[in-house]
Amino acid sequence: MPFIGLDLGSSFIKCALLHTQCNTVTDKAGIATPARLAGPAGHFELDIEQLFAAGKQLLDAQIDRHQDARGILLCTQMHGFVLTRQERAVTPYISWQDTRAETPRDGGSWAQRLREKLCDDDIAAMGTRYKAGLAAVSLYAMLQETDVDVAGTLFHTLGGYFIYRLSGGAAHACHLTNAAATGLARADCGEWNGNVIRAVGAEKIGFPAIVPETRPLGSYRGVPLYADIGDHQASVYGAGQGDNRIVITVGTGGIVCAPAKGYAPQRDMEVRPYFAGDSLLTITRQPGGRALDTVLDFYADVLRTLGGTPVDRQQLWATLWAQDLKSRGLTVTPDFYTAQGRGILSGIGQDNLRAAELFSATLDALATAYAKAAGRLRQQNPALDTVVLCGGRLSKTPALRARIQEAIGLPTHFSPYEDEALWGLMRIARRIGKT
Repeated sequence: MPFIGLDLGSSFIKCALLHTQCNTVTDKAGIATPARLAGPAGHFELDIEQLFAAGKQLLDAQIDRHQDARGILLCTQMHGFVLTRQERAVTPYISWQDTRAETPRDGGSWAQRLREKLCDDDIAAMGTRYKAGLAAVSLYAMLQETDVDVAGTLFHTLGGYFIYRLSGGAAHACHLTNAAATGLARADCGEWNGNVIRAVGAEKIGFPAIVPETRPLGSYRGVPLYADIGDHQASVYGAGQGDNRIVITVGTGGIVCAPAKGYAPQRDMEVRPYFAGDSLLTITRQPGGRALDTVLDFYADVLRTLGGTPVDRQQLWATLWAQDLKSRGLTVTPDFYTAQGRGILSGIGQDNLRAAELFSATLDALATAYAKAAGRLRQQNPALDTVVLCGGRLSKTPALRARIQEAIGLPTHFSPYEDEALWGLMRIARRIGKT
């Protein structure tokens, strides 16, 4: 009997059948994630009912066709939250992309003010970099700016909300990969952090049980539900097996990580909870597709300005990949991708400031950044001996793979699968199937 995998991403919601006996993923279907709600600057909220309806539509279609499904597994975008009261949402889904907490104000931003209330141990125990967009920080900002009554409300991760609603309110739970990503739980011991909850002012809110990935949590239409997995951990889990691999996830931004035994806090990187008590040493804020998009936007503007006609970005993308991609001494520092650093273009000569050279130099810059991050991981574990690339279309390009292999000096391979997060759920489903 197959399992059903549901991936609640920032751009798309995807659903598929996971056939554990023959190790195949079939019947894929997807819907664009609903657009953000209109709101003040810095707010990034989604209509949770619209989001839930989209995911439920995909699930219902799968169950209608495959009533023998053995379980429903979820992976989701991380860091966000929603509050409910008596099974009704009292907030939208406040996403990881919400930056209201970093808005400057007298006395410091809300993110700065909350940080001053927390000790270093509380920050280290989060397992994720302290920043605006963490549920802890966004919730604190929301409570400072509004008079919403949170007494008697329940807190949910995105996947936890789906589990709660699909189970008819029977299961109020989430997985540690998502709990820790909120900043409100301790990644080192798998418990909610009372110190952070009190600092946020969330003592009157009910928090979900943190449960393992193989425990059933009620059911939907007779199909057992299982805990929500963070999409980063699910993707790494699905990108291949082995303890001695560096996994580079290339999307809008880049993430470089490596599995590690147990849990040991690090000063200069995140230690994200993984599975079976292990962790992912994780380095975020790496450049990715956004850096190349900035270059493409420049090319498109030049063509519009000089030619006066709209530009087909897909054709522009395809044309650039077909060029002889050599940088010829041109170098890029891609700090512009964070919107906080400085982008630098250097080494300009009389014959290298050309479209292909600038595109190539940006690819070189991505590889250089990943190599630096990989070097930090190899200092922690010198046994790391291979690199796996996963993520979107950019991660599957031979030109980038070759640059990364040369920069890091290790064999570099593409992930064997598309939709690695669904394949991560497949691995969990196979473990459940053995119980």
